[in-house]
Amino acid sequence: MTSATLTIVLVIHNNASRKVAKKRCKAKKKQETRDQLLKRTLNPSDTTHFVNWRRVKYEELDLYPTIPVDRNKKPIRPPTPEEIKSAYNQVETFHLFKTGRNIVQDPLDKESVIAFIDFIKFEDMSEKDKADLNLFTTFLHRSKKFISPVATDVRLKKWL
Repeated sequence: MTSATLTIVLVIHNNASRKVAKKRCKAKKKQETRDQLLKRTLNPSDTTHFVNWRRVKYEELDLYPTIPVDRNKKPIRPPTPEEIKSAYNQVETFHLFKTGRNIVQDPLDKESVIAFIDFIKFEDMSEKDKADLNLFTTFLHRSKKFISPVATDVRLKKWL
């Protein structure tokens, strides 16, 4: 009897071109969705501003978890310097929107927009825009006395 050796060669195809095409198709579909959103919410011919698309998710944050609260969920003592430093370090990781045109999409519904934030320098505003801004801020200022603060679970309170 002779002994025969059986060799099995496995050929694994790393289909890189398929992956690239899939990625390109996904990016194209995402861009089309964003273009549709822009057409519905903004002037589509306005190409003077670059749009920053922002993805957000809601996460509950307690800046002072070690401070005990009373039955009304109000803190019973001011934060210590160490607790303030810890809270500050957490807040330092937040992203600040400072310039440009920012659109925040709803993570649960890709077809909707949560916020449209457009930063304009005061010097670049027209007189009509300045008058509108003045009217709006005056309204907010005069309405303060009719608005009650809302209790939150986050327990933010300024200590004097």
